Amino acid sequence: MPQLYTKKVLTPYLDISLIELRKAIKEYETNKQNEMLKWMLFLNNPETEEVQKIMEENQDIKEAKEELDRISQDDILQRMALKAELERMDYEQRMYEATKDGRAEGKAEGEKIGEKRAKLETARKLLQKEIPIEIIIETTGLTKEEILN
Repeated sequence: MPQLYTKKVLTPYLDISLIELRKAIKEYETNKQNEMLKWMLFLNNPETEEVQKIMEENQDIKEAKEELDRISQDDILQRMALKAELERMDYEQRMYEATKDGRAEGKAEGEKIGEKRAKLETARKLLQKEIPIEIIIETTGLTKEEILN
């Protein structure tokens, strides 16, 4: 069976458990007495019928649900949560637009480079055919230095 959660001791003062919520919820079906799994079910969705049943026997989870309900009704906390969500969405939009702009700039720059290479290739071929440089300059729009280098 895959490991449900991993316990790592980072310092003698701090103990952190990393839990994969999906696996914990699946595991709860086979081990309904495990307190950690009950909390995972609560964290996943505190509104389910199963969590309601758990709250009848677990006072800590019941108190956590009551506190969650209390802070969910607090206007200031709701505005703070909304502000945080809007800031996250704004950041994602700016990243999307920056990426999009960067791609457009890169494409334009690539097209310029491609045009320049094509003109230089044309100039090289015309020089091989001994076409006068003045005609090559007039035809390609390149400078004498660009053509000769």
